[in-house]
Amino acid sequence: MHPLVSAWFSFPTKGTMMLRLYNKFTGLRYFNSSLIPSLSHHCDMENQWKRPKHKYIKVNVKGGLDVSQCLASVSAVIRNEYGRYIDSYKGIIEFTTPIVAELYAILYGMDLSWGVHDRIIIESDSSEAIDLVNGVQGDSAVGYELKIIDMWKAKKEWTVEFTLANKYQNEEARAVTVLALEEASVGVFNTEEPLRNMRKILQDAKME
Repeated sequence: MHPLVSAWFSFPTKGTMMLRLYNKFTGLRYFNSSLIPSLSHHCDMENQWKRPKHKYIKVNVKGGLDVSQCLASVSAVIRNEYGRYIDSYKGIIEFTTPIVAELYAILYGMDLSWGVHDRIIIESDSSEAIDLVNGVQGDSAVGYELKIIDMWKAKKEWTVEFTLANKYQNEEARAVTVLALEEASVGVFNTEEPLRNMRKILQDAKME
């Protein structure tokens, strides 16, 4: 098992409360509930997961690459304002660039949270991706992905904000992304239909 994953994903030990990662994950996986709301092994508050604003939920996302195997993965983990786990997703996408993988992770986070709540914070540790989706900078190479994100963000059914985390604050999503790559390397893939909500919205907008 990858060292980044093995630090958090293990079977229960006596005296430790462990939580399943539900049916979103292939196989029997657990993580230590005492590590919520932060899975960071760093003790300073600056490097801990930050709760969202009142009446918001937070979706931590991460795109990852395994260049040696030409694999790319995305992950999204939803928690409420109290740090309680709500839902999660991990999957493999077509091999691409790091920034496109991160933008797709944002799309997967939006797809996962659509209909769950009407106030969403999408958090990534990629400053480039956050700048792009917040309009701080433009990049014609990822124009299509940004167009979808902007269109979806503008839907009246919800309010979506994009914020930047450091890698320690985003450790849970990073670990799940590594887990997806690890499983894909041995032929285990998520069988759920990806981006179901997004596809419907694109069809309605005649963009697909």
